[in-house]
Amino acid sequence: NGAELIIYNLKGQEIKTYPLNCQNEIIKGSVTWNGNDNNGKQVSSGIYFYKLQAGNFSQTKKMILMK
Repeated sequence: NGAELIIYNLKGQEIKTYPLNCQNEIIKGSVTWNGNDNNGKQVSSGIYFYKLQAGNFSQTKKMILMK
């Protein structure tokens, strides 16, 4: 069963989605976001939310992107 990490802007719009291999990225404990959206465009500095979904588990946290 896979998992994914989804990044949203303050308006709740989906910016970037990372499908995660449960036996690789999650166990390692980190994902690096380069500040690009799903179309490869650089987003602006500011506050974003990320949601980790895996099976029945879902957790959302806030983060700040600084350039």
